[in-house]
Amino acid sequence: MARVLFFLAASLLALAGHAAADRGLLGTCRPLTPAAVAAYNKAKGSFFDSACFEPAPIEKSCGGYTSGLCIYAKGTSCHYKAKPCKPTDAQVLALFAEWDAALETLNATKVADLYAPNAVLLPTLSNVVRDTREEIIDYMEHFLHNYPYGTINQYEIRHLAEGVVQNLGIYTFALSGDRKVQARFSYTYVRQANGKGTWP
Repeated sequence: MARVLFFLAASLLALAGHAAADRGLLGTCRPLTPAAVAAYNKAKGSFFDSACFEPAPIEKSCGGYTSGLCIYAKGTSCHYKAKPCKPTDAQVLALFAEWDAALETLNATKVADLYAPNAVLLPTLSNVVRDTREEIIDYMEHFLHNYPYGTINQYEIRHLAEGVVQNLGIYTFALSGDRKVQARFSYTYVRQANGKGTWP
């Protein structure tokens, strides 16, 4: 009986030791910083923020992980795995700002690079639907002659599926010659898996 009690006591101590060790390991990982998340997004072309990550149960070498974020600090590799996470309104609106900035370059090819290969463009200043890259570039070359700058007046953001979000509303373009054009817009953004950009 004494042997059994001793064995049970030793086992409980061993379990407590493992739990304490795990707690100690977890304690060495600092919370994600905005700078770490920004660096990850830049490298991966993603839209994640800190809320989109959760720490792995135990810190391990990150070499075996295929997704997520790894931070090496104080001799410990801390792995944070990405979880399903919707982009915020600010992140979706930033995609329009990126497109608007591309217009300012007056380079039709750079603007067309923001569209997916199978994108369909319903132009603001034309009644001709553009559904090829060549047609989008052709429209943009003419559109950019007006030195356009867009401002969103009203918008509605809807999450259609994992990695798919739509922004609909009204915007106004300031054009050369003090002209202004107001129009409806509908942008559908799809997260890409090629690493070249999250929302082309």
